[in-house]
Amino acid sequence: MKNNFTVLFDFDSMVYKAVHRIVDLQKIRSWFVDGKSKQWMETEIMNLSINRLLQMSDGIMIDIEETGINIESVEYFLTACKNSVRKKASATYKAKRKRNKWVSIVRQHLLKMEGFIFDDEFEADDLIKDKCVELGSENYVICSIDKDLKQIEGIHFDYYRPPSKELDQNGFRKVAPCRGLEFVTTEAADLFFWQQMLQGDAGDNIAGIKGIGKVKAKKILSTSTNHEETVFEKYIEIFGKEEGKEQFDLHRLLIGLGKNHRP
Repeated sequence: MKNNFTVLFDFDSMVYKAVHRIVDLQKIRSWFVDGKSKQWMETEIMNLSINRLLQMSDGIMIDIEETGINIESVEYFLTACKNSVRKKASATYKAKRKRNKWVSIVRQHLLKMEGFIFDDEFEADDLIKDKCVELGSENYVICSIDKDLKQIEGIHFDYYRPPSKELDQNGFRKVAPCRGLEFVTTEAADLFFWQQMLQGDAGDNIAGIKGIGKVKAKKILSTSTNHEETVFEKYIEIFGKEEGKEQFDLHRLLIGLGKNHRP
């Protein structure tokens, strides 16, 4: 393993975490009592979210360094695709996700800052995959809690901290360690992608093949020597020759990351 790495930071999920419960209803009520204007409250919530976001990212970088990884550089990725290729290809893509006003406000503020990488058509995940190909698998660490990035080989750092039930000597809830480092092999990354092609992705509202869940998808691929061929044949079997190819190509675009899956 090399000593110096570029950290590829997926900031999409970070924004959601920073905004989540940043201000409770009691605090907002107190602002109304104090006569604060709507504009003042919006600015205050945005500033609180940005400050929390920066503190979180600084803490995560320290967590990564504590694993013994020497960080040479960091690149920050955000999704800002107003002309999303995926949404053009599928009207149902991510259609069930609820729009969060504060996430949008914070995201727009970040996009005006220097240092964030984004694209008008493709998401942060795609841009991270392209950068990984450019750097080579021995030169980067992917920092994210998003499972979709597990279709990329290499070192991953998951900063999610599972809830802890343990209390310290003062009666406060202990902070659980983050999930930390994981090395995703080329084979594991490939398998993960083709599993998603079979089972779909409920989080992104991608149906996959009806009747195939995680367990069945793994079973189908466990005896396969050519995952692409196996999955393609399953699409043809379920949808028929013409529609099967159309559905296969569509799902490959919706699920796959990077240039290899672009039209």
